[in-house]
Formats: sequence, structure tokens, C-alpha cells
Amino acid sequence: MAPGDLGPRRRERRQLARLFVPIFLGQLFETLILAVDTAMAGACGEDDLAGVGLGVAIYMPCFMICLGLASAIQPIIAQLHGGGRGPEIPSRMQLSTLLVIGCSLLLIPAVNAALLLVPFSDGEEAMREVARRFLLGASLGLPAASCYCILRGFCEGQGNPVPTLCFGALTLAANTLLNYALIFGALGLPALGGAGAGLATALALWVGALAFLGYALRARRYQAVRPFTRAYPLRLVEAVDFMRLAVPAALGTFAEASCFFVSTILLTPLGSVMVGAHTVALSVSGLCFLLPLSLSICTTVRVGTAMGSHDFGAALLTLREVAALGVAIYLLPLLVMLTLRDGIIALYGATGEVAEVASTLLLLCCCYMLSDTIQCLGMGALRGFKDTRTISVVTICCFWGVGLPVGHALAYGHLGPGLGAAGYWVGFICGLTIIACCYSLRLAYIFRHRHLPHGMRLSV
Repeated sequence: MAPGDLGPRRRERRQLARLFVPIFLGQLFETLILAVDTAMAGACGEDDLAGVGLGVAIYMPCFMICLGLASAIQPIIAQLHGGGRGPEIPSRMQLSTLLVIGCSLLLIPAVNAALLLVPFSDGEEAMREVARRFLLGASLGLPAASCYCILRGFCEGQGNPVPTLCFGALTLAANTLLNYALIFGALGLPALGGAGAGLATALALWVGALAFLGYALRARRYQAVRPFTRAYPLRLVEAVDFMRLAVPAALGTFAEASCFFVSTILLTPLGSVMVGAHTVALSVSGLCFLLPLSLSICTTVRVGTAMGSHDFGAALLTLREVAALGVAIYLLPLLVMLTLRDGIIALYGATGEVAEVASTLLLLCCCYMLSDTIQCLGMGALRGFKDTRTISVVTICCFWGVGLPVGHALAYGHLGPGLGAAGYWVGFICGLTIIACCYSLRLAYIFRHRHLPHGMRLSV
């Protein structure tokens, strides 16, 4: 491409923008589901709020495993679509759906058994019972969440992100209505308190998944690649190859999500001020993370589409435009954080010492978001190459081998004066910076040597 030829670059930007907005809004709606559960349960009292909060903390890692497993279908669909191999898409959808939903069924008893590992003191029986009943209901939605994520990959992998937006909004609306009915007792249903939020979440996920399935089965644009309309023979080699992509993706997602949960638990001996400030910072960073995460999904789709025909030039063009957009999506929350962080903290009801510590943590969060944006976009590109093995190894080593140990040592003064919650954020920054460097080096190697990662040589 000539230096002055902006045509391909503009087209790529339009493609990324067309993908980004619906994906971002869809991700936001999905993120708000569990937040709505916690907020509405809080109206029933402290025991319900604490019980639902504990239930969400246990439920999320298992949900992330399902999400990680299902995410493997997106680059598969993108490469088949980009390589003109659309007729193979229905068989891949059947295979991935059976395997991922099968794994989600195995996770249902695991979610409920995990509560037995939590130590409770005297007087916490009410909170424990709410958490138990919440998990019993919410766990029934894991197969629906898996199906929903697979259908997302089916549509997004073919460059159609609008269903993500529409069915994300539908699921959130259904969850809010069902929460009102089951928590407080409306529409002729019994009032279950905070425990009703778990059942409401499961039912809402099934509503969203079934509506998404109906769309995929009826949409005219998918007439040639319609999934689930006929049975395909199941081949062991293809099942094994899919799991070789999906399991590393799930392990990487789980390792990252669980690391933040564990840091909160490890902060508990330092008191409620540190835990409260850390929780506020995690919540704010989690919302900001939706921006690079959405662009990362766009990157996976566009790189996967290009690599369907082994077009390294198109994949490189995507990365260049993604890098430019990445600067913008980093600067936007950065400016908001620097100028409005006191107001943001006030929205969480934090005052006094908690607010002071949270303000410091949000400044560290600004540094954290830079490394996080780079690593997130690199991860999206590597997923487009089906290089989930690299993502898994690097994520586990850097979060659990660097981020958490360094953070713990800094927090408790093993490497100098104790920094409290700030120590964990410094540790996270160190881990993410290393991840960002590893992903950048891996991508540079892939493009310089026109190297096809192992995942692209599998049968799926």
C-alpha cells in the first residue's frame, strides 16, 4: 500500500467502528446483569446483599470458564467466513455447542459445592443461606450462557455484531423484570428475597439464549450457513482439536478473573478500609476494561477474517488501525479518571479514609489501563490467529507468577514499606506490562516470519 493511499485504512476503520459500537453496548448490558442482581438484592437487607455478593463472587469464575470455552468458536467462524468456507460453519457450530454446553453442565455441581469451601463464622447463617439459594438458581443458567456466547461468536465471526447489542439488551431487561418479580414478590410470584436474583439470572439467560437461537435459525442472511438444522457426524479428532483451542482460552480467562478475586480475599486482614477502596477501584477498572475488551473482540474478528485466506497484509493493516483506536479508548477513560475521580468515588458512597485510599488507587489504575489496553488488543490479535496456547501460558505465568506475588509482597511490606491495596495494583501493573511485551514480541515474530501458530494447523 502506498503511503498516501488512505482508502484501505479508512475502510478498515469503518469496519472496526461498525463492529465496535454494538459489541461494546452488548458487553455493557451483559456486565450489568450481575450488578443489577447485587443492587436489587441490597433493598432486602444486609444479609441478602452480602449473600448475593458472595454468590456472585463464586459464580463469576465458573461463568468465565464457560465464556472462555465458548470464545474459541469466534476465530474459527471468522477464518471460515474469511476463507470462503461457509458450508463448514454449521458442523463447527454443532461440535462447539455440544462440547461447551457439556462442560457447563459439569460446572453446575462445582459452583454449588464451592460454597462449602468458604469459612463462615457464627451469626452468618442467614448470609450463607442466601448465597446457597442464589447459586442453586444462578448455576442453572450456565448452559444458557454458554449457548448465548457461542451464538455471539457465530454472528460476530461473520461481521454481524448487532445481535450482540439486541439480545444483550433483552437479557438485561428480562433479568431486571424477573429480579423485581422474584426478589420482592410481584406478578403473582413468591417473594424470595436476594436468593430470587439467582433464579432470575438463570431465567433471563435462557430467555436471551433462546431468542438468539431463534434469530440464528430464521435470519435470512444465515440461510446458507444456518446452524442446528441437521446432524453432522462427530469426529474425535475435531473434538480434541476444538478443546485444544478452547481449554487454554478458558484457563487464561479464569486465571485473570480469579487473580483479582484472590487479591480481595488476601486484603481482608488489612481491614475494611483497604477492602472497600480496592473494591471501588476494581469496579471502576472493570467498567473501563469494557472499552479495550470490545476492541479486542473486533480485532479477533478482523484478524481471523484476514487469516481465513492467509492474508498477513490485511491482518497487519487491522493491527495498525487497532493501535490507533487503542490510543483513543485509553485516553478517554484516562481523562475522565484524572478529572472526575472524586465524583466517581462518591457514586459508590465511599467517604473518609476509604475515599482517600480509593483516590490513590484510581491514579494507579490510570497506569494499569495503559498496559491493560495493550495486552488486551494483543490478546485479541492472537485469538484471531487461534494462538490460545500462548495467551494461556503468558496469562497464568504473569498474573500468578508475577502480578499476585509481587502485589502481595508490596502490600504486606515484604519488599519495603507496606503499601496495602496499592501494592496489589503495582503488582498487577508489573504483570500486565510483561504480558503486553510478550504479546507484542509474539505478534512481531508471527508477522516477520509469516508464522502460522499451532492453532491454525488444527482440524477446526
